[in-house]
Amino acid sequence: MEKRTIEISWPTIFRILLVFLLIVFLYAVRDIAAILFLALVIASAIDPLAQWFEKKGVSRIFTVLAVYLTAFGFIGFLVYLIVPVLLMEIRELSAVMPAYVEKINSFIRTIQPATEQNLTETLKGFLRQLEGSLGLVASNSLEAVIAVFGGITSLVLTVVISFYLSIQPRGIDNFLRALTPLHYEEYVMDLWTRSKRKIGRWAQGQLLLGFVVGVAVYIGLLLLGVKYALVLAIIAGIAELMPIVGVLISGTIAVLLAAVQDLFLGAMVLLLFVIIQQFENHVIVPQVMRKIVGLSPVVVILSLLIGFRLGGILGMLISVPVAAMLGEFWSDFEKRKIEA
Repeated sequence: MEKRTIEISWPTIFRILLVFLLIVFLYAVRDIAAILFLALVIASAIDPLAQWFEKKGVSRIFTVLAVYLTAFGFIGFLVYLIVPVLLMEIRELSAVMPAYVEKINSFIRTIQPATEQNLTETLKGFLRQLEGSLGLVASNSLEAVIAVFGGITSLVLTVVISFYLSIQPRGIDNFLRALTPLHYEEYVMDLWTRSKRKIGRWAQGQLLLGFVVGVAVYIGLLLLGVKYALVLAIIAGIAELMPIVGVLISGTIAVLLAAVQDLFLGAMVLLLFVIIQQFENHVIVPQVMRKIVGLSPVVVILSLLIGFRLGGILGMLISVPVAAMLGEFWSDFEKRKIEA
C-alpha cells in the first residue's frame, strides 16, 4: 500500500497565517468594521436612486442631500408627533395604575383571602418598580435611541461615511479599490458588483417588511379600538429596521398605551404583537429574504442570531448583507474562481 505524502508549501502557510491574522484583526475592530459596512449598505441603497437622477440631469450631490434631509426631516416629524403622545399616556398610566391594583386586590379578596396580604405587597412592589421605570422612559429616551446605534459617535460616523461615499460617483468602488491588493482587485470588484445587487434588494426587502408589519399592526389595533393606532403602526414599521428587536420595542410601547385604556385591551395588544412577531420571524422574514436576497430561511435566522451575538443591534442590521456576500464568496470558492 502506497504512502501518500501531503506537502504544504511556505507560501500556503503564509497565506493561511495572513487570513488568520485578518480574522483576528477584524474581530478586534468589529465595531469599526460594522460601522464601515453599515455605511456601505446605506450608500449602496442610495446609489441606484442617485444614478437614476443623474441620468435625468439632476446633480448627484443634490439628490443625496435631498435623500438625507428627507430622512432626517421624517424622523424629526415622527419624534415631534410621537413623544408628546407617549409622555401624556405614560402620565395617565401612572395615574390609573393604583386603581387597577385596587381592582385586582378586590378580585383576590373574593377568591382567596388568605393570600391577599402577600399578593398585595407583591403588586405594590411591582407598581413602585413600574412607576420608577415609567419615570425613566422620558429622561432616558434619547439615550435609548442613541444606544440602538451603538452610541452617538457610531451614528455620526455611519452617517458621515455613507454620505461621503454616496456623493462621489463610483465612491464605493474607489473606496474598495483603495483597500484591496492589486492582485485581487478585479475579483473583489466583481464580487462587490454581485453583492451590491443583493444588498440593494435587501434594503428594498426591509422597506417591504416595514410596510407589511406597519399595515398589520394598524389593522389589528384599529379592530381592537386602540387609540393612536396610526402612530403606533408607523413606529412598528420604522422599528422593523431592527430585525426581531424592533417589534419588541414597538410592541412594548403599544401595550403600555393600550393598558391606559383598559388592562384587558393591553393584554389583547400583547397577544397581537406576539402573533405578529412569531409570524414575522418564522414566515415573513425568511420567505422575503429568500425571494429577494436569495438566502435560505435557516441562513437568514442564523445570520441574525450570530450578528446579534457578535455586534448587538448593529450586528443584526448588517448580518443579512454580510451573509449575502459570504454566500457569493462561497459560491466562487466552489467554482474555483479564486486561487486555493
